[in-house]
Amino acid sequence: MKSGMILAALVPIFFFTVAAGWAETVIDLPVSRRVLDNGLEVIARSDRRAPVAALQLWVRAGSVHEREGMGAGISHFVEHLVFRDRPGEEESVTGRIQRLGGEVNAYTSVDRTVYHLKLPARHWEEGLRSLHRLVMEAEFTGEDVELEREVILREINMDRDDPGRRLSRLLWSAAFPEHPYRHPVLGHRELVSALTLDELEDYYRRRYVPNNIFLVAVGDFEPEELFAAAAGIFTDPRGPYPDSFVPKTELPVAPRKASDRMDVSLARTALAFHGPGIGHPDVFALDLLAIMAGAGRSSRLRRRVQEEAGLVYSIGAHSTALAAGGLFQVWATAEPENLSPARSAILEVLEGFKDGVAEVELAKARRQASAAHIRSLATVEGQARRLGHGYLLTGTTGYAVRYLEEIAAVDAEDIRRVARKYLRPDRMVEAVLKPHPEPAPAADPAPADPREFKRVLDNGLTVIVRPDSTL
Repeated sequence: MKSGMILAALVPIFFFTVAAGWAETVIDLPVSRRVLDNGLEVIARSDRRAPVAALQLWVRAGSVHEREGMGAGISHFVEHLVFRDRPGEEESVTGRIQRLGGEVNAYTSVDRTVYHLKLPARHWEEGLRSLHRLVMEAEFTGEDVELEREVILREINMDRDDPGRRLSRLLWSAAFPEHPYRHPVLGHRELVSALTLDELEDYYRRRYVPNNIFLVAVGDFEPEELFAAAAGIFTDPRGPYPDSFVPKTELPVAPRKASDRMDVSLARTALAFHGPGIGHPDVFALDLLAIMAGAGRSSRLRRRVQEEAGLVYSIGAHSTALAAGGLFQVWATAEPENLSPARSAILEVLEGFKDGVAEVELAKARRQASAAHIRSLATVEGQARRLGHGYLLTGTTGYAVRYLEEIAAVDAEDIRRVARKYLRPDRMVEAVLKPHPEPAPAADPAPADPREFKRVLDNGLTVIVRPDSTL
């Protein structure tokens, strides 16, 4: 072997060893937690490696919490309204944060709305005040509601025009036909259109109370100083605890299939199997199984179904674990006529895991999972995100450490066992998105045509183009 080849082979091992050692120093940094008198929980970690700070407010307000407004996307709508400028305010909250050299944004998911801020550490207290002003002192007007409604309806249209997102929505609707997970976070168009100012304000008042929120802070500061500042800034009164019960997901007793058609050239399919929620010990083995099945060129699905059999253009696997349940998913894009043989090939590959895996394959998956986890801790905002995610779903601040420990403990028998337990074709959920049988030709083709086109060049190269003029 040439010296260059030796170096190339050693680089991944060297990187992982150094990264793992660095991760130990980050993960070993103590995490402090304090509960304020009004119920607000504050989680802080002092990281002095860089003069920056990440501040995140995690609100237990997601699409599964919308109760009487289920499916209307109220949580996401409120997130939009929170960022509206206040009447008579000389400087907006976002403008103030930008002036301090920071940036702020937010996202809504099935079980949370997170407002995240990063800025120079010397301004962390002003950042905390700004975050409180943004999230806890929001004011809605009828004009705000109508303006943001138009924005959200455009988001919903864009979501429907994206084949991957459309397939995902089809899959989750089929996998959870009676569970809140079936609803899109953005909401159903007709329900979003009907939301009123009173409904949005009522939801905001009920869920945006300090005892339904926790603050995560990581950066160059002293935790005790942060606790004292938070107690002086977040003086909002405690509210009644909102109803946050989420039922367990129901397991299918037979295969389920959902299909739809769209103006695309290629077909897309997703096969899914119900798995456990985040607190179950099988989650770690399923994560590694998904890596071995569909992460990277050496994964079994990529090698056998895409490269060797040539049945798909792309393929991957992912395991999702939420509070009330999870899904092990395989996604693929193929020619319409290859859907059936690709499906058979995918199931054959998954069946193979029930016979076991080689230790070298499992060891590689462990390295991939650990390295991805370690990379997510490289920044203060990444650490805050991991701390918040773990605390929201498990109620502990040590989930980041536990994840690495549990991944390292998974053995080949665990992989074989979870494959047999969860990858059951008799309970599989399948979603398929196909092209229209005979798309009607456009009367006057324009560059903004939203359809997907495929051309095969003379040298055999396949080119897929999908113009998008929505923005």
